[in-house]
Amino acid sequence: MRRIALSLIVIGLSACSEDGSLGQEGSPVWLSTASQEAKTAYFTKVCSGYGFQPGTPHMAQCIQTETGNIRARGAAAAASYQASQPTYTTCNRFGQMVSCSSY
Repeated sequence: MRRIALSLIVIGLSACSEDGSLGQEGSPVWLSTASQEAKTAYFTKVCSGYGFQPGTPHMAQCIQTETGNIRARGAAAAASYQASQPTYTTCNRFGQMVSCSSY
């Protein structure tokens, strides 16, 4: 249920890109929904800004690194969200025995 709510919040706050993908260009949501052409164009522009030349092994490595960085940011954000959620514990007593469940 929490994941559904988070997904709806993300979708509600995300803007649609020109290519029809969700999220702001360069965001984790965008990375998972953008076409391969859109990703290649975006990362080529980013890596060219770093001084890498298109078609070189260094450009390919830069694109791979930048993609990994966005995925890592998305995973860190999801972990942070999960860690911030409260844990609920319910305990029931049956005579001398207490049974607790956390969720």
